[in-house]
Amino acid sequence: MRVKAVLFDLFDTLFLLERDEAYYTPSLRKLYESLVKNGISISFEKFKPIYFEIRDRHYSETRQTLDEPHFNVRVSQTLKRFGYDVDASDPIVAEATTAFATEFMNHVRLDDDATTKTTLTAALFQ
Repeated sequence: MRVKAVLFDLFDTLFLLERDEAYYTPSLRKLYESLVKNGISISFEKFKPIYFEIRDRHYSETRQTLDEPHFNVRVSQTLKRFGYDVDASDPIVAEATTAFATEFMNHVRLDDDATTKTTLTAALFQ
């Protein structure tokens, strides 16, 4: 049998996240600050629950297929709920997503055993 691919789960397998999703609020706050800087006028207190509602709906809808819509889709759909006409490719959305990701990476670290895990897996399929 020839192996064509080996897939790894990235987060909480090779990269470890802070426990209890401690990364989410500061990352979402950076996303929000980026939006405000670009002219979006919504309070964080109103933005946050709508964002989570949309995120959770996407996860629920895609649970069977394991598809995950691009992060930009969540942001654009949240903004649309507030009356902003932006799609997932809008530069404002892309910049906000980058702000989230940049902050998120401050809350992630490489698992000490990650190199061992990938080396062992590679050896199994040689």
